[in-house]
Amino acid sequence: MDAYIFDTNVFNSILDEEFPVDSLSANMMLCVTRVQFDEIKNTKNQGRGAKLLAVFKEVPQAMTGTDTFLVNESWINQDNIGAATGFKSLLETLNSKKKKPNNFRDALIGETAINRGLVLVTDDVDFREALTQCGGSSISWNEFKKRAHMHD
Repeated sequence: MDAYIFDTNVFNSILDEEFPVDSLSANMMLCVTRVQFDEIKNTKNQGRGAKLLAVFKEVPQAMTGTDTFLVNESWINQDNIGAATGFKSLLETLNSKKKKPNNFRDALIGETAINRGLVLVTDDVDFREALTQCGGSSISWNEFKKRAHMHD
């Protein structure tokens, strides 16, 4: 079974393209962390945020904790307290490409993808490249759609 983790921007793509969620195959495992949920909940445009949250809830997925616990960011009883070595390496790689305020959230998602053998689906090119440099696997949303249709 193919296993993927969606970056937050994927939910924007699903909404904007009106992608038929029911076309996602049962032969795929789709995962998210609470990071994506938090980012969607914090969407500044409340109307768009409500639509994104509806899409988020519609996508068949498994919620998983992150593998590093950050004070004031992580959820108690869901996220794991680990050594954070993968997190630190990925964060440094992301920051070397382009320093952005949400890089630490991407690093949480990416470390979880690497540690659990999940393919990251994102249209953030820097994130894909950083994840690959750190030993993970990543594809774009368009590549995922091609794979999803192969399972129909």
